[in-house]
Amino acid sequence: MTKFKSSVSALIFSALTLPSAFAEEDTTVAIINGDPVMTSELITYAKVKNARADLSNDEIRKKMIQAYVGRELLFQEAVEQKIDQLPVVKLALENQRHEIISQALIAKIIKENPVSEEQIRSLYDQKAAEQKASNQEMPPFEQIKPQIAKMLFEQSVAKYIQTLQKKAKIERPK
Repeated sequence: MTKFKSSVSALIFSALTLPSAFAEEDTTVAIINGDPVMTSELITYAKVKNARADLSNDEIRKKMIQAYVGRELLFQEAVEQKIDQLPVVKLALENQRHEIISQALIAKIIKENPVSEEQIRSLYDQKAAEQKASNQEMPPFEQIKPQIAKMLFEQSVAKYIQTLQKKAKIERPK
């Protein structure tokens, strides 16, 4: 599930940052039982399956379209068999809906409040001083920079959640 979350996060973040000109280039790449598949859908699918997939490569693009068609045919058959109406499937869909919408908000927070190089450097220097005081050595800045950026981002999200909690009415039944 963690891999799914990171894929969804990456997908949402990239979707929020795609250039608006992309919409003008959206063309039909396949038609499945009368339903057109647009380039934007294929790109979204490809990013979830393999974020590094190069769709400008004809061979990779053909394989990705084939995989998308297979998935779509399975989906259409599942809907026809009313699999989507099973209680366990409805619950799973609702949980995924909540996860995706929450991840979209997190992507928005990242975009609006990026972690700066100065913030990363400042925290690194602070931690390095603490390590030095206890006669321990800190890894080089460039090596640990991604972990520090992630930690600062997680702190930012945690603060945002705390703000939401203060505004919310949360009850815990006994």
